Amino acid sequence: MSGDWKTWLPPAHRAQATGLTDWREAVRRAAGVLVDEGAIDAAYVDAMIQSVETYGPYIVLDEGFALPHAKAEGHVHRVAMSLLQVAPAVDLEGRPVDVFLVLAAPDATSHLEALAALGALLGDDASRDVLRFGSPAEIEALLAAE
Repeated sequence: MSGDWKTWLPPAHRAQATGLTDWREAVRRAAGVLVDEGAIDAAYVDAMIQSVETYGPYIVLDEGFALPHAKAEGHVHRVAMSLLQVAPAVDLEGRPVDVFLVLAAPDATSHLEALAALGALLGDDASRDVLRFGSPAEIEALLAAE
């Protein structure tokens, strides 16, 4: 499934980090650009972390891949995503994660197209590996082809 990756996950919303030791720090770092741009409030970041602390590592969708998200509750102002690759992987309650892809949506339906497009990417092993281990140029090429 193709998608509007240029809007959902522009290059400015993608980053790499080394030496992180805490999944909470990784979520905060991944979401930081969205807070800075006004797409989400800092309270949404806190809600994503609280959600995992309450319900466990349900955000780990696949090996090494986490999709932090929470109920918007007025703290999300537009559909937005940000991606943080971490090396080495960070332990998220017993699950090693090397990609945190924050998903923010102001309501229950506006993000469904983006989520479907993401599902298509994750369903392909090669695409998933590019998201996990690829260089910025490789990620850009992957998303441009979708």
